[in-house]
Amino acid sequence: MKRLIMAGVLLVAGHAYGALSTPPPPSPQDPLRLQAEGGDARASYLMGRRYLDATGVDYDPERARRWLQRAARAGYAPAQVDLGQLFMEGTGGLRDPAQARDWFRRAALQGHPQAQFNLGNIYRQGLGVAVDDGEAVRWYRAAARQGHPQAQYNLGLMYFFGRGVPMDLSRAAHWIAEAAEQGLAVAQYQLANLYLAGDGVARDPEAARRWLQRAAAQGMARARVKLEALAGH
Repeated sequence: MKRLIMAGVLLVAGHAYGALSTPPPPSPQDPLRLQAEGGDARASYLMGRRYLDATGVDYDPERARRWLQRAARAGYAPAQVDLGQLFMEGTGGLRDPAQARDWFRRAALQGHPQAQFNLGNIYRQGLGVAVDDGEAVRWYRAAARQGHPQAQYNLGLMYFFGRGVPMDLSRAAHWIAEAAEQGLAVAQYQLANLYLAGDGVARDPEAARRWLQRAAAQGMARARVKLEALAGH
């Protein structure tokens, strides 16, 4: 069968950066700001998001980073994830993969699935560290068990290729199917390939067609092309 493709090159979903117009500056009596200045970690996080998303203020990644740092240092996991991403990208300051990894790890140890997925990508791709497939599997599995579809898919591929774990096509198919059921198009496409080849599942061309149709319905061109090829047989 064709080589399966790893997902998750981007660590988290992109942020909506930039404003279309210049909004007025926030009032000193703004309730959210007052809560944040009073030490409320969630409010500090939301202030950071406000500057990242340009919600009622100009886009300002430096201010965003400062607010996120306050929340992250207070142990607020969503802020730790976003701060880690800023350090990974160099948004609002210097790029620092080591700091990114540290903040992702702090959130991952609190059970945050996106942080766990991000750590898996860091170790799989060797982003600022030596490639470590065992660590990648550890963090993909932690996120996958919480229902993170990209982590489920990548964990399936680690089993498929025997990276960081013994090769196990049955487990590979299980995790890829979990991601496919959640609507991840690339997982649906690759699950169809597994059914066509009989890798980890009983060969089932009809099941393969159904999964290709679901992937094609999401706009995946490769799935449409494969469906057309199957129809020609």
